[in-house]
Parts: sequence; C-alpha cells; structure tokens
Amino acid sequence: MKKITLDVLTTPGCIHCDEFLDFWQLIAGEWPNVTMREISIITIEGQVLARKHQMFAAPSIIVNDEVFASGGFNTVKFVEKIRELSI
Repeated sequence: MKKITLDVLTTPGCIHCDEFLDFWQLIAGEWPNVTMREISIITIEGQVLARKHQMFAAPSIIVNDEVFASGGFNTVKFVEKIRELSI
C-alpha cells in the first residue's frame, strides 16, 4: 500500500470536525498506510494551510497535499479516494 498523508484542518467547537475525526477513528485501523494529523486553524500551521489551500470552512480535509473536502465530507467518497491512492 502506498503511503498517504491526511491533514484535517479543524476549528474549536466544530461539530462536523468532530464527526470526521470520530469517523476516522472507526476506520483508521483499516488504513495503516495513512498518516493523519489534526491541525487547528488557531495555530500558525493551520493558518498557513488555510491560506495555501484557500479554505474557508471546516473541517478541511487534505489528502496528499490536495484538498479533498471543505466544510463537510462524504464517507463513501472519502474511503474510495483513500482506496484509490493506496493502490
């Protein structure tokens, strides 16, 4: 399986951010090739990522340095993307 980086840009109190992080916890064991980082928008690193990728909503999900979703997510499409990149 190919290595994948997953950056999740979050904001404090964001319900959708928590939903994605909970979803990731459920499936993370199936994807040992994925390294996930939660990055808060209130950090300098988070602000740099938000500007770089022109993100205006949370969670912003970045897979291999490309924006997958911002402001919401589709679990089926997310798993399909991870599966596709893992091959």
